[in-house]
Amino acid sequence: MQSICHLDKVFITNIPSFYKIKLYNKIAEYQKIKVIFLEKAHSDRLSDFYDEPIQFEYKFTNNPVLILYIASSAKEVVLGGWSYSAYWFVNTLLSSKHIHSVAVESSVYESEQHGLKKILKQLFLKKINRAYVSGEPQKKLLENLCFTGKTIKTYGVGLYNRVVTPSFSEKKTVAKFLYVGRFVPAKNLPFIINYFNRHPEFQLTLVGYGPLEDDLKRISSSNILFLPPVENKKLYEIYQQNDVFVLPSVSEAWGLVVQEALNSGLPVLVSEFVGCNTELITDGQNGYIFKLSPESFSRAVDLISDVSNYNKIRKNVCSFDYELEEQKQVEAYLA
Repeated sequence: MQSICHLDKVFITNIPSFYKIKLYNKIAEYQKIKVIFLEKAHSDRLSDFYDEPIQFEYKFTNNPVLILYIASSAKEVVLGGWSYSAYWFVNTLLSSKHIHSVAVESSVYESEQHGLKKILKQLFLKKINRAYVSGEPQKKLLENLCFTGKTIKTYGVGLYNRVVTPSFSEKKTVAKFLYVGRFVPAKNLPFIINYFNRHPEFQLTLVGYGPLEDDLKRISSSNILFLPPVENKKLYEIYQQNDVFVLPSVSEAWGLVVQEALNSGLPVLVSEFVGCNTELITDGQNGYIFKLSPESFSRAVDLISDVSNYNKIRKNVCSFDYELEEQKQVEAYLA
């Protein structure tokens, strides 16, 4: 299939999530791009997940021939991973004169790296020239798969709804802990519920929805509050009503909510299996990374709830340049 390249990049991705749209909008300010969305929505996401205005050329289709035709008009094609057949079709049949790229959001923590699945991923990566990796755990995944192309670290999976970070002011108590996200097994919510059940001096607020909601409410004490989902653009209000954000996942490819929490002025506690931990979290600077043991989590809570230590950490969080962090992600795709 022959075509004259008139686009700088074609992105092929699954759904029009708000954070991806915001990223593509920024990239489109500098390059001529087109985005192919394979699906319009997922049933497990709320409507506001998709409500960001689109300011670039795009197409909804899962027709592999049409996708290949559009992709052939770009200098570089950025595939959104290897989990859709369309990615394989384009990567296999696209001419070698194009740059074959992949945006890797899966991490070494949760992506299969053995047996047939490893062989298939290695086969996919043989034609890939360039990989955009969110962070070190994503880069490590490619190393385990023996990827030999160019690796570019993006420090994110998209652009969240950034707000003006509140000015630092000292707090006299640290008692309000917060989780935001879906109520699904991978988030490991019983782990933190069990801890806060034993510590009524703290309050834990869980904001979200999911199939485990009734079970989680059933095992929770009165100091654990449940709130329904909040529109993403208004979430900062919830963040700023609390003291510490907690993400205890057993499997988390990245963790956009961690960036939202930090941007809203909250120190964070994240598990060792949260994909953004190496890029975003420095122990004692903006939060703590804990192992999935009661002892490790208890130590992290003790450290973050020490008022003097908390205020030192929160001062760092409130003074960080989140706009610069956003620019780094956009510039990674322009390199």
